[in-house]
Amino acid sequence: MFFIVVGVIVLVSPLIHIGVTEPRPKSAIEYFTKLNENTAALTSVIVGSIILFLVFLASKIK
Repeated sequence: MFFIVVGVIVLVSPLIHIGVTEPRPKSAIEYFTKLNENTAALTSVIVGSIILFLVFLASKIK
C-alpha cells in the first residue's frame, strides 16, 4: 500500500505542477512539450510509472 501511494504521488505531482504553472498549457501537445523540456518532471513521471508497474507485477505474482 505504501508503494502505491508513493508511486501515485511521484507520478502525479509533476503533472499537476506543469498544469498549474503560468503560462498554462492550452493543448496536450503543448503540455507534453513542457514536460519534455523539464527533465526533473519527466524523470519523476518515469520513476512513478516504474514503481506502480513493479507493484502491479508483485501483486500478480502472489
